[in-house]
Amino acid sequence: MRDDIRLPLVFSALILLIFSNIFPIAEVASAGNVVQVTFIECLLMSRSGGASSFRFVMVIATILYPLIEMLAMAFVLLRGRPRQTRERCRIMQIMNRFRPWAMIQIYMLGMLISLIHVNLVAAVVPGIALFSLGLLIVLLGALLASNSSDLWR
Repeated sequence: MRDDIRLPLVFSALILLIFSNIFPIAEVASAGNVVQVTFIECLLMSRSGGASSFRFVMVIATILYPLIEMLAMAFVLLRGRPRQTRERCRIMQIMNRFRPWAMIQIYMLGMLISLIHVNLVAAVVPGIALFSLGLLIVLLGALLASNSSDLWR
């Protein structure tokens, strides 16, 4: 994939990652009560249940790693073609080493299954963040499916 295509995809994915974390995931209505919850609010609510290790893994896997990966890719793409590629190679090696931690696709699948189960007892209306996550997964799939070895050269 050419850099002139990859860079707009990276910036679009960054915007979608921000949207998916600041806008509501879904609106749940039950017994006349309507609740809108963002992903960050869900993590804060899980604090009361003593799930600190779960929260830590979720923050790393769904917010920090995708953010760091996209920022690193943007840095590599914006640097142009320097004479020394040592730092570019090191950044790409680190990204590839930690790629198994990028579980945003699994998180999305788990969220969809949860919403289907909640829909059995309450009315669920998908929010902007859910659609943003769906588009983010498509963009990340396009970025990660491309051959990133050309960034090393």
